[in-house]
Amino acid sequence: MKLTDQQIDIINSKGDIVINAVAGSGKTTTLVEYAKARPSDNILYLAFNRSVKNDAQYKFNRNGVNNVDVKTAHGLAHRLIIATYGYVLEPKGYKLHELKELLDVRGRGAAPYAFVSHLNRAFSMFCNSGTNTLEEQVEIYKAELRGQARSFVRDVYTELLEGLQMLWNKMDSRETPVTHDFYLKKFQLENPNLGYDIILFDEGQDASGVMLDVFFKQNGTTKVIVGDAHQQIYAWRWAINSLSSVDFNSLDLTTSFRFNDDIANLASEILALKMKYSDNVDPVIINGAGNSNGLGTYAVLARSNITLLSKIVDYAINSQKIHNFYLEGGVQSYTYTQDGASIYDVLNLMNGKRGWIRDGLIKSMKDMEELKEYIEESGDYELKMVHKMVMQYKNEIPRIMKRIKELTVPDDIKESADMIFSTVHKCKGMEYDEVELCNDFVTEYDIDKAIHVSEEEPKYSLDTGQMSEELNILYVACTRTKNLLYIPFYNLPKKYQNSAKNASSIRVMDMDDGGDMYQLFLIE
Repeated sequence: MKLTDQQIDIINSKGDIVINAVAGSGKTTTLVEYAKARPSDNILYLAFNRSVKNDAQYKFNRNGVNNVDVKTAHGLAHRLIIATYGYVLEPKGYKLHELKELLDVRGRGAAPYAFVSHLNRAFSMFCNSGTNTLEEQVEIYKAELRGQARSFVRDVYTELLEGLQMLWNKMDSRETPVTHDFYLKKFQLENPNLGYDIILFDEGQDASGVMLDVFFKQNGTTKVIVGDAHQQIYAWRWAINSLSSVDFNSLDLTTSFRFNDDIANLASEILALKMKYSDNVDPVIINGAGNSNGLGTYAVLARSNITLLSKIVDYAINSQKIHNFYLEGGVQSYTYTQDGASIYDVLNLMNGKRGWIRDGLIKSMKDMEELKEYIEESGDYELKMVHKMVMQYKNEIPRIMKRIKELTVPDDIKESADMIFSTVHKCKGMEYDEVELCNDFVTEYDIDKAIHVSEEEPKYSLDTGQMSEELNILYVACTRTKNLLYIPFYNLPKKYQNSAKNASSIRVMDMDDGGDMYQLFLIE
């Protein structure tokens, strides 16, 4: 394999470095060669999740590199903390009704569940952060909320702090089983010495504060952070873009081997839109070196679950051309919330069939109006989407879900599916031969409108972090393709609209834009 000059510079580098790697630029291949050039060093490769870990482990093994331990953060922490303290693990975490009972939270209606929902998220935020005290964390958590959810937390501030301390103490004293979040935080608070000569920190744009704290405290260890600052799409899960927060020597990988210059130029123009509202953004020039012409996998990507489900329903019910399809993440990830409430529970609540409701939270709600009140007070985005799905499809949902399950192929024959459906968050790290974008992504018109409104209305300020994340989501979506991209006209940056007409790898679709996303960017 012929390496680029940029890859060679990284392999020959000395000391702490940060690697800015664009989509498809062969970062894992580069790290394999970096490790291969240092056979006497004891190296840790810190992976973002289990699938990234398995892929990296395969590549290190395939290349005969045996001086690298490939671990996730939770894998490291589990080995030390669970065994040392004799904790019992609750692998699925606690549902809201279980937390309510565990902490003896009393009250009627939506309020007690809104309380434990905030407590659950604040606890998770604390456990994944570099913050050392619960008091500091509650202040940070409250500051990130908006509207009715912020007012609710302000009113129950003291009780929330007491509840968080109680939950921590119950786990720490082994009174109740611990969560994955808990033992990871406990690991950080122990100030562990990992004992490696070099640590390779992958997906640095989506790093957790808790593991960054552990990483930076490894004295005498060479530190390498690799990622793509423009692929940060998990800020809503409290991820930190570590690539821009360190003063390490910075090296780049700007050649993508996934796609050609048509897609590379579009991706560069999408990222250039950040310069409309920020003076701290440098142009990103991506070189496209991909030469794929395969048409095996066709993926439809959406920003949100509700848009994707609408697209799936359209194909499942109306299309005669699609015989089967595959859903990244599985059908349950689109119809169940992380806390366990399902689309069927909400449907049964709507129909007054309380005896059929399985989830404790939904069963506790008097009616759909009380559920809506809970959603507003808790800021539960996932449940808001499920509620929206139920209100859109109503009693057609069982028939639709039955049809979707009939058409969905299992994981082991994913590549044979006529079509693959996914949200961008579920397909991060994936690549497909052809990609079609739904119409719910940010547009340049949204950005211009938000900037204009904030300038004309003094009461509004721009949430530039949210705006950048939306552009990152569009960038990640476009760069999943190896060959062809089908994109709505309005999602093309204005500067690229003429070029797209002559681009062999881009098919422009004439459809309505998502509309009014600009409201996400305004803070009143």
